[in-house]
Amino acid sequence: MAELFSNNASTTIAGAVTSGAVTINVSAGDGAKFPSPSGGDYFRLFALNKSTGNWELMICTARAIDALTVTRGSESTTAIAFNDGDPVELRPTAATLASYLMSGEPIDGTEIGGTTPAAASVTSLSTSGAVNFYREGVNSVVFNTAYVDTANKAPYFIMRRARNTEESPEAVEDNDSLGRIGVRPHDGDGFPVVDLAEIRFLATEDHSSTDHGTEMLVYTTPKGSESPALVLTAKDDQSVVFTSGLKLKSGQTLLDYYDEGIFTPTFQDSSVSDAEGQTYSAQDGRWTRVGNTYFISGRIAATSFGTLTESAQIILAGMPDLTASGYRGGLTIDRCSAAGLSAGGEPLTLRLGSSNDIAVMYRWDSTVGTTALTFADVANTLEIEFHGQFEV
Repeated sequence: MAELFSNNASTTIAGAVTSGAVTINVSAGDGAKFPSPSGGDYFRLFALNKSTGNWELMICTARAIDALTVTRGSESTTAIAFNDGDPVELRPTAATLASYLMSGEPIDGTEIGGTTPAAASVTSLSTSGAVNFYREGVNSVVFNTAYVDTANKAPYFIMRRARNTEESPEAVEDNDSLGRIGVRPHDGDGFPVVDLAEIRFLATEDHSSTDHGTEMLVYTTPKGSESPALVLTAKDDQSVVFTSGLKLKSGQTLLDYYDEGIFTPTFQDSSVSDAEGQTYSAQDGRWTRVGNTYFISGRIAATSFGTLTESAQIILAGMPDLTASGYRGGLTIDRCSAAGLSAGGEPLTLRLGSSNDIAVMYRWDSTVGTTALTFADVANTLEIEFHGQFEV
């Protein structure tokens, strides 16, 4: 469906026209001045009642010689009656300009800039709706320049999305794509058919006059891959979610990054399993992350170790974001009960393990030094409180 144009398409109405008429006849022979729309194409008409000074906008969807089939009262104008001899003409309207300047409607492949643009540049609006710019040997740049003296005025780019049609637009719905900005670098064989780095905008609810939930997603393509992957999402609750967690290079600290949450600590043996019949009366853990440093505290109280191996070292599992290497820090045991240790007490600690979420329980005494604590060393109602910090 495209809007059609022709030059000097102006004539007069032949015969009286009522406000409800959907066919308008024009002066004999003048119908040829106007386009012949079909297949959903159309052109816009302006008609003036000379005796009253009132006017109306219409949309013509078909022409049979001098007879125009019209939709009355376009663009919120009122359908009125016309007299024989009243002027009627094809005229661009506010809707025409809004369509081409704001929504990017194609203009039948019209080339902008003449037939010999400078520096071999070509800019065109294609009938597919794509706007194409290219230049050879130099940067291809699109300038959007504003000259204003007001602080809050600036050039900007807007993408608009509606459901249904231009004549009867409808609200977007939850999960509708609202716009995309992407890059497609040449790989030697051609330009890829997907964006290899992209920003996407999505609706997060059905939109109405009061509900406008949106989110932004950022995709990049890893080295050695041809499939873009989601990196982060700027959510409609003003939070930012990193798909694989926030990763910093060694030695860097992102001081303005903050997050917090809870975790569920468990006791495990070397099988690193929570399915060995362990039961608990308390499993509480909290963490706070500032930059790349985690601050952890928690409490765990067992009521049974189930089938955990007695001779195995005690593992505290379920902690957040520990990695196999690169961490710095540790955890301190603040209180330990039902441990079955000597009456004089022995210093206890938790060393970060080599798995993703574990720490290993150790003790120290003056005779043997530091040794791993096993399940045989403690009662099966072991309870500990702990805290500490580590960097990732």
